[in-house]
Amino acid sequence: MGVGPRLHLATAIALVCLALLAVASGASAAATQVSLSARVKPAGSDRVLVMGRVTPAPRAARVEVQAKRAGGWRRFVSGRLRHGAFKLSHRAAATLVLRARAFAGRRLLGISPVRTVKIRKSAARGPGNGGPIPRVSRRRA
Repeated sequence: MGVGPRLHLATAIALVCLALLAVASGASAAATQVSLSARVKPAGSDRVLVMGRVTPAPRAARVEVQAKRAGGWRRFVSGRLRHGAFKLSHRAAATLVLRARAFAGRRLLGISPVRTVKIRKSAARGPGNGGPIPRVSRRRA
């Protein structure tokens, strides 16, 4: 006679514990936010500068910026966080669709929203536009 109510009580306690565990784990995963911004710098060059922030960030976190390619996402550039922020650059030749993924060891902390950056090659070439530095010749008079 006493087995039935005890079984119901144990089942109810187990369900409450599972619900609390699901809420706690969902809250911690949703708390990590990853931001990403990208721009071409200097203007007219092929160098893409990506910056962002991970909050909250563990001390030994890393970030991987990925570019959308045929067949999925591929690593574009990666690096370490400094005080929860990152600033990385890499060369690119066309319009890019980017996202950032933050990791602590092998554990994925979060993924940023997708950003698009367009790279337009300038007609003028020179030191400020990503072109070669012009040679200066000196003649002796």
